[in-house]
Amino acid sequence: MGNYKSRPNQTCTDEWKKKVSESYAVSVERLQDDQCIKDSEMLELKHVFSSDEAFGKVNMNYRTANGLSLLHLCCICNGNKAHVRTLMLKGLRASRLTRNGFTALHLAAFKADGELVTGLLHGGADIQQVGYGALTALHIAAIAGHSETVDILLQHGAFVNVQDAVFFTPLHIAAYFGHELVGRLLLRFGADVNVSGEVGDRPLHLACAKGFLGMVTLLLTDGSDTDVNALDNEDHSPLHFCCRFGHQHLVTCLLQGGYGVNPHAVNIYGDTALHL
Repeated sequence: MGNYKSRPNQTCTDEWKKKVSESYAVSVERLQDDQCIKDSEMLELKHVFSSDEAFGKVNMNYRTANGLSLLHLCCICNGNKAHVRTLMLKGLRASRLTRNGFTALHLAAFKADGELVTGLLHGGADIQQVGYGALTALHIAAIAGHSETVDILLQHGAFVNVQDAVFFTPLHIAAYFGHELVGRLLLRFGADVNVSGEVGDRPLHLACAKGFLGMVTLLLTDGSDTDVNALDNEDHSPLHFCCRFGHQHLVTCLLQGGYGVNPHAVNIYGDTALHL
């Protein structure tokens, strides 16, 4: 029987999930902030990237107040693969971070610009380089739900199971945000469904907590050896989270789908899924 007197109002897992949510919200805000350029400056920069003549006259050492180089700006102001190639040949470093902590490849991945992503990679950009929050370009494409960009990055050798500052892989992120197409691609490229996040949370825990039926089904059917009874650091199973957050359709899916779910698993507070 659940120990109701000792159970805290908020578990460690609850507090951690709140921090994770805030962490990704801040990351998106910082990515968006890098793209906030004064209207007058934006018009000038778009002009620079609109013609070979204007581009040929630009100062290669130009920087914005946020520390964006022309290589970053190329990814924001309608530049193309030829611009990227020229800028990199002239010595602009693809590894340079903005003040918010992102490379040109991060910005191109966030904007889902496949041409620029490819151009940067062909020019020697480090596909594994991390920015703010230990995020790689693959993490960022997963956050934004850009399946085409995810596909390009994976085909160019991005590490599919790379972990960020909260120990989430791109598959964790896809499950957290419910991006099924991204999740399907990651699984096709060998994503490990049983990698643990900071508090032992697997992608299946996240999808169950969020109520994403399609993502749960994907993880159970396309995932290799998905542990449907995996326990986090407080011994919560995915079924615990379905019940905790009232996702009846997922409870039905897990219990009646023939996946071997254990309905009697007990967390560290003595609770089964029925208690929750």
